[in-house]
Amino acid sequence: MDLVTGTFGGKQVRTFFGQVPSGVLALAAESHNESAAMTICSFTTVSIEPPLLVVSIRQESSTWPLLKRAPRIGGSILSEGQAGLARRLSSGEPRTRIADSPVTRLDSGALLFEGASAWFEAELADEVPAGDHCLAVLEISAIAQQLHAWPLVFHRSTFATVASGT
Repeated sequence: MDLVTGTFGGKQVRTFFGQVPSGVLALAAESHNESAAMTICSFTTVSIEPPLLVVSIRQESSTWPLLKRAPRIGGSILSEGQAGLARRLSSGEPRTRIADSPVTRLDSGALLFEGASAWFEAELADEVPAGDHCLAVLEISAIAQQLHAWPLVFHRSTFATVASGT
């Protein structure tokens, strides 16, 4: 094993972090009669009481400013059949990404994607700058899940599925 030390580029770091599979989270909301959605592959729980989740968002994101102005944000942990949706939500014009997608619109403005393996409704509790990203802390106010749905996984820069539940 030869450890790379000193200067290494973003591609090397992305490949390194890609060794760890992660779930695929879609964040979506409607505010001021505009909807916006994005996919996140870097997120984790940080607290059970209160229920907090942290998501890592690129500083240059044009979608995050639209989402964070909504009173509530919907989170959908995408399921194994939603790789196409995940791709669509990660590119193109933020305001039109959810066109023709089956969503549930909550009274709060949070949007939840039908067919996901789990959902939550949350509000932005805090934001912390972290290098070329920001860490957004979301306080979860409602949750639901499908116990028999397998999550979509992002691994080595591609979408994959969980092979078995054992």
